Amino acid sequence: MIELTKERQDLETSEKTLKDFGIKPLKNYLVEEGKLIQVRTVNSKTFSYIFLDNDGKDWFMGKMPDSTYRRVKRESVEYIFFLDFSAVLNPED
Repeated sequence: MIELTKERQDLETSEKTLKDFGIKPLKNYLVEEGKLIQVRTVNSKTFSYIFLDNDGKDWFMGKMPDSTYRRVKRESVEYIFFLDFSAVLNPED
């Protein structure tokens, strides 16, 4: 029981820290090219990349830190996190 409580406290602290740093999760978004973002998918995979292009209406294309490219299906993205709010062109949340 104590471990579960501690995990919950850590989760709440983590969420509070994200808000304190101005990181906002969005589901429906358009992002400017060249912005560093972190994406969390519906199957709980998280990765960061520099946003490059929508690569068609249903895909997001980005460049990973190791200089490889990654494409993510729009419907598989649960959240996007970013620090620069000017990166959002059309938030719908």
